[in-house]
Amino acid sequence: MRRVLSLPSLCLCALLLASCASASADPPGGPAPSDPEGSVSRADARGDRPRVRFALARHLERATLHDGETLHVELGDASGSRHTAGGWLSGFGPDREIAGARAALTLHRRARLALPGRGAPAELAVRLTSFRPGAARLYLDGAEIATVDLEPERWTTTRVALTEAQLSVGEHELLLRMDRSQTVEGVGRALLAVDWVRLGPGGGALGDARPSALEEEGIPTLRIPAGWRVSQSMVPPEGARLRGVARDGVLEIWGRGEQGDATRLGRVDASRGP
Repeated sequence: MRRVLSLPSLCLCALLLASCASASADPPGGPAPSDPEGSVSRADARGDRPRVRFALARHLERATLHDGETLHVELGDASGSRHTAGGWLSGFGPDREIAGARAALTLHRRARLALPGRGAPAELAVRLTSFRPGAARLYLDGAEIATVDLEPERWTTTRVALTEAQLSVGEHELLLRMDRSQTVEGVGRALLAVDWVRLGPGGGALGDARPSALEEEGIPTLRIPAGWRVSQSMVPPEGARLRGVARDGVLEIWGRGEQGDATRLGRVDASRGP
């Protein structure tokens, strides 16, 4: 079973998939169900080392990030590739440093990326620039939703209010169209550079306090500010356990199966100590 592990409301943790539990209830933000009995146990952080299948703290770039209910899509790193099919027939090309930001370049007049709809109104925010002066047009599922005038390598953020009907539950296609290209060294002809996309209440203004990956005393560590969710998609081996050390906050672990139902697998109050 494909499962998404979501780690919200955490200040500091080091996590690895060692060797999972099952579930079924309310998603993050909904009513909190009771914890599954025995789903969380405290153990000596210096105990026997398990066989590590996947170290979550080493792969933040593969995670999906939410600030509250706002989805953050970083097009300039590996996490954005799942929305552009890795560039396969989507019109997106390589990542490059453009005007102080790491961004994905579009190589065709039309570039597409996939966004999830939740059946609720939301604001779409896109930070982008061009390589020649001109207007970029944005379409959602084939309907034009915005036109933005761009100047070369000057970042512009455009925001669009979307209705519940426009964001019905399921996958939606955001298309970016630009007709003027420029030769970029090492790439060829490119049209737009897209830094990030936000989708959610208020468009999710990105602040300095966001999830980050670091090391503490040689241990891979995730720092997740309160209110953020970090989700990883995986197929856990039978009998696998999510093992780690949580510190300085409240850690909730959720699982979501193929049917989309989210279940809280456990909750740890790490403010009492690791």
